[in-house]
Amino acid sequence: MSARTSAYIRTFSTYDEEKIANIRHVVSLINATHKKNGSSKRWRIKIRPRLGLNSIYRDLYARGGALHRYTSQDIKREHGARFDIYMHRR
Repeated sequence: MSARTSAYIRTFSTYDEEKIANIRHVVSLINATHKKNGSSKRWRIKIRPRLGLNSIYRDLYARGGALHRYTSQDIKREHGARFDIYMHRR
């Protein structure tokens, strides 16, 4: 198993609006609690799509592909096979 960042929450196999909305709601409650207590800590959710193992879109993101980026590999939501959820401090 590969090492994950401490910001990792979980992976969804589909982009489920309801589950993601629930996570966003919990984070907003956490932020409200921090604000109420006078803390400057705030959190945000980042959703990162991943290509599947044999994705038909892999050539688009490979070197020389139309969607390849040198610094950051952002996969379009409609091309994602899995969706990783991360919680970062703002």
